[in-house]
Amino acid sequence: MAVAEFWPELTLCAMATGARFVADGHQTLAFTRSRKGAELVATHARGFLADRAPAAAAVAAYRAGYLATERRELEEQLTS
Repeated sequence: MAVAEFWPELTLCAMATGARFVADGHQTLAFTRSRKGAELVATHARGFLADRAPAAAAVAAYRAGYLATERRELEEQLTS
C-alpha cells in the first residue's frame, strides 16, 4: 500500500513539517492513535530527513508497551 493511500494529504504535510522542525534542531512530538501509526510517522519522518543523517537518526517512535529498559533507553536518547 502506498503512503498516499493510507495517509491523507494533510497528515503527510504534518509529517514533513515535523521533520523540518527536527532538521532545525527542535525536539518534536507527533501523537498518533496506534503503534502502527507511530511507526509510520517515524519511518516517513526519517525518509523526509534522509539527506540529513544526524537528524534522521534522532527520530524515534515512542509508544506504550515498551519494557522498562527499552523505555529508559529511548527517554535517555530524547534528552541527549
